Amino acid sequence: MNMLHQTVVAGYTTPGVWDVVDPQPGACVIKSRFVFKLKLSKNNEPFQRYCPSVSNPDDVSDGGTSLMETVYIEPPEGFETGDNAGRVYKFCCSLYGLRTSSRNFWKLITSKMCEFGMHSTTAHNCVFSMRTPEGEELHVMMVVDDMIQVGNWKALLNKFLDFLRKDFTITDDGEIQWFLGINFNLDEVTGSIQASQTAFLDSCLEKYDLTNAKTKHLQMEPTFKLVETDLGSHPDPKMTMLFRSMVGSLTYLSVWTQPDVSYAVNVLARHLNFA
Repeated sequence: MNMLHQTVVAGYTTPGVWDVVDPQPGACVIKSRFVFKLKLSKNNEPFQRYCPSVSNPDDVSDGGTSLMETVYIEPPEGFETGDNAGRVYKFCCSLYGLRTSSRNFWKLITSKMCEFGMHSTTAHNCVFSMRTPEGEELHVMMVVDDMIQVGNWKALLNKFLDFLRKDFTITDDGEIQWFLGINFNLDEVTGSIQASQTAFLDSCLEKYDLTNAKTKHLQMEPTFKLVETDLGSHPDPKMTMLFRSMVGSLTYLSVWTQPDVSYAVNVLARHLNFA
């Protein structure tokens, strides 16, 4: 049994996560299994294995949010023997993958932020800020269970992290370098921050067999036009899915680090329903 599997199993045996019960008549029981995946580094190389399946207890124990409904799941492979044979898990905490889990976790983390003295901004509910009378500032951006903190006072940042550790298991990666597939380079001399998605772009080129494609200075020719008849009356379903997948990848790039391609992506996206 490898280290990751041991960690997941340990999460399943944490008291208070679930109760082993007999299924109620007519109850909907969710199937579960372990699904291990690889996270890629800025060089597009695997650097961490993790378990994001519907039965991931790491997020459950970290979130600790209360359920507003009764949830039963079948024991995953390896847990259905012995005293658990024929029985199911009744979860006491939100389970990663459920429709309501993200809402429950957001309500919990928001309450903790407010308890510390922070408030969500009008721009986005998952961006929190605080300013002290002494001029100290702290800004936090949450994306699911990933977080970026920006502030002008190291002591306040450490105090904030210590506060969260009372209720959550936190991994502090130090100065930001890699976040949500985006590589960040900080230049203290110029005070600039460079964000790039080279690894994601390289994976897209390989995925769509465009590694040897010629580059151009313009994202789209000014005279370019795409009309419905260009796609034919009965476009190939495979080509349709490929086109939509490409536009989706370009949209992700334009939102995060490549706003210069936004117009070209917008033009192509107009024809998704025709493809």
